[in-house]
Amino acid sequence: MDSEIPINSNKWFQNWFDSEHYLKLYHGRDNSEAGKLAKLICKSTGIQSGSSVLDLGCGAGRHAIMFSKLGFKVTGYDLSRHLLLEAKSGAICQETKLSLVRGDIRNLPFKSKFDLVLNIFTSWGYFESDLENLAVLKNAVSLKRDGGFFVLDFLNAEYVKKNLIPSSITEFQGVTYSEERSIRDERVIKSIKFCDGNGEKCFKESVRLFDHDQIIEVFKETGVSNISLFGDYDGSRFEKSNSPRIICLVS
Repeated sequence: MDSEIPINSNKWFQNWFDSEHYLKLYHGRDNSEAGKLAKLICKSTGIQSGSSVLDLGCGAGRHAIMFSKLGFKVTGYDLSRHLLLEAKSGAICQETKLSLVRGDIRNLPFKSKFDLVLNIFTSWGYFESDLENLAVLKNAVSLKRDGGFFVLDFLNAEYVKKNLIPSSITEFQGVTYSEERSIRDERVIKSIKFCDGNGEKCFKESVRLFDHDQIIEVFKETGVSNISLFGDYDGSRFEKSNSPRIICLVS
């Protein structure tokens, strides 16, 4: 990676995202989904090739690489060293370039602003404090240039509450992953258990379920003038009860 901000954290997202099993469990994710979202964003914003893009919580770089291949100047920011190394490797394999920075999303080091700022594929709502979660969103919006765009792609809380799958089993490369899901204190919580030859392991995910009204209110507090909403990666109109995602395009 190109640079690294000092980290002092030992939270679920640091432990789980730095585990080799994170990408193994979610091996079914492919570039078709990332491509749909990139196409939707480009079409909706009209952003031109060569523009600067900041991907906050870029992970292994699926979306960052997609935007880079479309001709954008992409910076990826993430806490996980493991996932950033995967992003670097992926960019090399696909013969494209990324600028990668490691750091905590609560402490954004960027001095310059970007034409497009992304927080996508549920890379928000991880912290126990609502103040911290909301501050992250406001700070992210502040990094877009005048005339630029911010995109949030998040769980639609109402849909999740109605359609939560309590448990599931996934097998990959000889490992069986058991997932248990529940909603407690307005958070969707997933427990992940498996044995990998080094004994039983247990990780978790915990995401604060901010609803539509709460998210829109935060954006209004930042002073943005336009908010467009989509309910999925195909660009369908957002519906509180039926849309699996809430994709906010803010300008």
